[in-house]
Amino acid sequence: MLHIGTEKAGSSFIKTSLAVNRDELLSNGIWYPTAGVREQDMLAGRISPGNALPLYQALRDGNLEQAEAVLKTFHQAATERGVKAILLSNENLIEPLSDVRVFETFGHLLSAIDLQLKSVLLVRRDPGEQALSLYKHRAIIGVIPRLYDWLQGGFKLGEHLLAFQSVMEASVTNVQVKRYTKDSSRILSFFYSESLGLEVP
Repeated sequence: MLHIGTEKAGSSFIKTSLAVNRDELLSNGIWYPTAGVREQDMLAGRISPGNALPLYQALRDGNLEQAEAVLKTFHQAATERGVKAILLSNENLIEPLSDVRVFETFGHLLSAIDLQLKSVLLVRRDPGEQALSLYKHRAIIGVIPRLYDWLQGGFKLGEHLLAFQSVMEASVTNVQVKRYTKDSSRILSFFYSESLGLEVP
């Protein structure tokens, strides 16, 4: 399963819950890989790119060899733990996977190591709220152009969402789209109960 975002739609909160409850997930046959050097960020509830950051970077850069290596590492770790289901999370995965060629290549990479993409979870937010939240976040962490200029040239999420919708319409992958809410219990409910079929920890 892939949780592919979107940004500023509860992603870090979800990833923290998954990391804290990793053993519970494992007991239910799901391996949620660690996030390397960013693992402590997830566990502490800080903003984190999740455990699929290396996969996102490889797919974004067109580095298929690296993407395959990352997937093999995840697969091996799951196999060692006696489970087959793997849960990966990065809020920017929607960017490369909105390209149908990348999505198809990703499917081939999975098949090559005897894996299959069963489902995708996408959390959406009101576009205006999300754009403003992202802009504020970008402004905090670095230099950013004026809001109007950024919306015109730097805010690509809308384009990625539209493109991803087209990709999914041509795919047999189960896609679950949820609406972002500030109610944390609701977020956990649609992630665990509705998407994974598990009780909320």
